[in-house]
Amino acid sequence: MGKWLRLNGEAFFATESLKQYKEGDHIRYTRPKNGKTVYAIILQKPGKTLTIRQVTPAPGAVLKMPGVETPLVWKTVSGGVEISMPEQLPGDYAWVVAIPQ
Repeated sequence: MGKWLRLNGEAFFATESLKQYKEGDHIRYTRPKNGKTVYAIILQKPGKTLTIRQVTPAPGAVLKMPGVETPLVWKTVSGGVEISMPEQLPGDYAWVVAIPQ
């Protein structure tokens, strides 16, 4: 668990939850106090894509997942944002996507 927290700690330390912090049963949102990034914390292993509805990236934003070298590909779809997940997910418990605002 310590290794996981070292990898994903930016989504938890010195952050606050969004007013609408929960999307369904498996996604939670936090942000640092400067509000420039929203962290989507994914509590269930995602498939090849993940669609979120409560948070929209800034135009041209580069989405990142801690432990993954390349940026995540995303696009706007009807009712939300579809994010392509990496083939190899880092860790086993939960996953974080950093979404610039």
